[in-house]
Amino acid sequence: MRVKYFILVLIISIMLISVISNVVNANSEIGIEKRGNITNYYAKQDPIRYAQSIVNMTDTEKKKLFEYTMQNHDKTIPITYIALADYVYKTNKNDALFWYFVGRIRSTEDLYMCTDESARQQVAYYPMLAENTMTYFAKQDRSEASKIMAKALAWDESHPARVNPKWACYHGMEIFTTGDVTIKPMSEYSNAINEYREYVRKSLK
Repeated sequence: MRVKYFILVLIISIMLISVISNVVNANSEIGIEKRGNITNYYAKQDPIRYAQSIVNMTDTEKKKLFEYTMQNHDKTIPITYIALADYVYKTNKNDALFWYFVGRIRSTEDLYMCTDESARQQVAYYPMLAENTMTYFAKQDRSEASKIMAKALAWDESHPARVNPKWACYHGMEIFTTGDVTIKPMSEYSNAINEYREYVRKSLK
């Protein structure tokens, strides 16, 4: 039984690699990394890779990005707020938590628009992008943390201009099987946003 299972997994893996290879050859949205005998494929627009590049910036670079972000909320993909949280933490812990929540709320709202639900797996990486801020959050009294989250939710509602939600979908498997990602009709965007906002409001009670 185990042998049959192993063979099945092997066949599926080979088929998946074949599909990915064909998509890679036909599409420039997928990058290739080779480390010794290991070949890794990645989406060039993967938001987690983008966020990690921010985390690895110098403080001078983060300062410039933060200043740009504060002036261009309508051009900023939400995960940027999360990736900058620990930079803000150095001068204001509550502000860091506020911007983390802003990023978390907006990112999740956008993820609701991805037709490929595997893209939602990226949420598990969000706390790792702001470890100091999350450590601070864990030590906070629930009522105080809820106030900051409520403030972040209010900010989200008062800043309706935002980027297209497609950015959030590049962490899923769809990009590796089709060469692109898809989102639900934009006519559903308001419902997706309101659905998650309502979820957050209930969590604050």
